[in-house]
Amino acid sequence: MLESKEKIVNITVGVTNDNLCNSPSVWLICTFFKLKIKDQVIEYLESRGAQSYSPVHVINLDIQDNHEEATLGAFLICEMCQAIEGLDDLENEIDEAIPKLEKKWKRTLLHTVAFY
Repeated sequence: MLESKEKIVNITVGVTNDNLCNSPSVWLICTFFKLKIKDQVIEYLESRGAQSYSPVHVINLDIQDNHEEATLGAFLICEMCQAIEGLDDLENEIDEAIPKLEKKWKRTLLHTVAFY
């Protein structure tokens, strides 16, 4: 298990919410339902420059803007967070966990590592 679970912060941006979070003090995992938001987060992190050079995993699960997809997306993101939480070594095992979820769900997850 991860040594400091309290550092895992899951930031989920709703299907229609285009607001970008201000600078959180600790980000390890960010998940988004819209590719546009994921791109904005990466751009934001790159523009402010790395301050602590800590990695943040930015993950996008594309969800269509309707009730059924939003409900399903919530369950999928919850399952993904549980899978990530169960990793012994986040940095070395996440690259194996993401493809397993993609195969199981038959959906693509876009994963990018940025630094803050």
